[in-house]
Formats: sequence, C-alpha cells, structure tokens
Amino acid sequence: MKNSFGEPVGKDTRMCGPRTMQVAVAGAQGRMGRMICEALRSAPGFALVAEVDREDDLRAALVASGARVLVDFTIPAVGADHLDLAIELGVHPVIGTTGIPKERLDAAVSRAREKRLGGVVAANFAIGAVLMIELARRAAQHLPAVEIIEAHHPGKLDAPSGTSLRTRERLVEVVGSLREIPIHSVRLPGFVASQEVILGGPGERLSIRHDTLDRSCFAPGILLAIRRAPTIEELLLDLAPLVLGRDAR
Repeated sequence: MKNSFGEPVGKDTRMCGPRTMQVAVAGAQGRMGRMICEALRSAPGFALVAEVDREDDLRAALVASGARVLVDFTIPAVGADHLDLAIELGVHPVIGTTGIPKERLDAAVSRAREKRLGGVVAANFAIGAVLMIELARRAAQHLPAVEIIEAHHPGKLDAPSGTSLRTRERLVEVVGSLREIPIHSVRLPGFVASQEVILGGPGERLSIRHDTLDRSCFAPGILLAIRRAPTIEELLLDLAPLVLGRDAR
C-alpha cells in the first residue's frame, strides 16, 4: 500500500498541511477508484494518503495513514463492511458502492448519529443525476403516470440500479406508495450509465434524462462529499442535501 507520494502507508504525511483533507480510497484499482485517485491528485486541498485494494488491510491502512475520509467504490458486501469500519474508527465515509442492504445502511445511520460522525452514501455522485431526480419529483406532482428506464454496461452488478431505486424512493415521497412506479433495466455494451424518467398525462409526455458519458462526471460530486462530510454530524443517504440544501431529503 502506497500513498500518493509513492511512499508506503505509515510514513509521516504531515507534509500535507493543516488544511489538507487526507483521504483513503478503497477499490483504488477499479475503474471508479482510478478516476477518484486521479481527481484527488489533481484537486487542491486533498491528499491521497492510502490506495487500498482487495488484498490490502483497510483497517491497518486507515490507522497508519491518518485518513480523515474513506472513499469506497467496491462491491456491496465489501462496501458494507468498509462503511462499518469507517464509523468504528471515526473516519468519515463517502460510499458510492450500491446494493448495500437497507438494514446495514439503517444501522450505520444510527451508529453515525450516535457518534455525530458525518458521511455520505449515495447511489449516484453526478450533479446532473441529483438534478434529474429533483426535476422528476416536481413533475410527478402534476402528471399522473411515471416510469423509469435505466441502462448500464454489462458489468453492472445490480439491477435495478441504485440510482433508479433511489429515484423511485424519492418519487414515492411526493406521490404516495399506492402509485406504481415501474423500473426497466437494460444491460448492454455501449452504455456507461443512463436513466430516463418518463411522465405521462392525457395527450402529453415528459422525459427527464441523464446520461453519463464518462466517469469523470462523478468527480465533482465525490469531491464535494469528501469536503463536506467532516462538517456534518450524520450519515446522509443522498448527495441531494449537499447540492440542493439541507431540506432536500
């Protein structure tokens, strides 16, 4: 395990400076992990102090590196354990792994609240995706029917996607649970990630669509979450409160 300076984790990282946010990344060799590491190296105010992959000891890396924030993009079972570990160690979690069971998330929210530890677990860190869901929520209050179509690359492990499930949850908050909101999942080559919310009424149709053309679109939202996680005292299950304001829950 090495930090962003090419040194073994455990070396003194105080050179980072008092205002630098020290960050560890789990899943650093994955497609998302590599993008996040590059974004952290390029952005001012961040220090990538540990890059952890499946063969590494995350607990040891977090303790040795002094990371304040853990970013995780792994798989559901691993991501859930990493979330628990971060809260145990008092490290602010920023989790983009989808498919973590609801009971694990609920328990993590309770433990984080007890420790007044801020963090973010989000199904999608793209700012445009947050806006898509907010616009769909507003539109669903005026049109009687809504369905969701989501498309991803064939390697996407979960279907429906975390983003589509979160979209449906947010729509149910404004239209009620008795209104059916189907989700249609597509897994085909040529997609990174895409979601369309289609709303219909008599004689009209409204489509609200977000397309991920490159994984770099997630970087601004991830950096926002890293920057803000230490300033809040709870585990948020959505990026929306940080983008749209505290009332966007």
